[in-house]
Amino acid sequence: MSATLKYFIILFCLWPFHISAQNVDFNYINSKSSGLLIGSSFIDERLPEGFNYHPIKLIYNYSIPMLRYKKERKSNFFIQFEPQFNPVIIARSKNAIEFGVNVGFLYNRKLSDKEIVFGGIGSGPHYISVTTTMQSKGFIFSDNFILGYRRLINIKNPLELNLQIRFRHISNASLQQPNKGIDNFFFLIGLSKVIVHI
Repeated sequence: MSATLKYFIILFCLWPFHISAQNVDFNYINSKSSGLLIGSSFIDERLPEGFNYHPIKLIYNYSIPMLRYKKERKSNFFIQFEPQFNPVIIARSKNAIEFGVNVGFLYNRKLSDKEIVFGGIGSGPHYISVTTTMQSKGFIFSDNFILGYRRLINIKNPLELNLQIRFRHISNASLQQPNKGIDNFFFLIGLSKVIVHI
């Protein structure tokens, strides 16, 4: 069983919810959200030392709509803030960590009263502890390209399911050498509290 599937099962066993049949009486595209994202790299960078660089993402996500409230709005731009701490699996006897903060800008588009698709970019300062001839350890930048899907799963006490695929490149803008960069593709899943704007 893959690591991503295990996290998916654990998340849904620990956080019970139900899909509500109630009508949505607010415009989802205008609402803030706050929650957790977890996930795993499904395409890893192969390091010169013969190991894959495999991060596990543990992210707090806070997302805020940027355009002024309108009841009839069908799309919106969002800014998101993401402090994170990410264990990195390299080999049984050699692991590492990453931590930092990302700021992202996302375009969100309603598919229905309960569904949104989105895409965007993000970046921010991070620290990595891995030792490799491919990338200097310490301070780096984490650049992200994001595609995702959000769905309301409870209307009375609004919760949303958040599914994402991300491409991430980490490097340090040649502040230190080596600086070849490390690339990963991630699948992320999360639950967020929707902060309704009536």
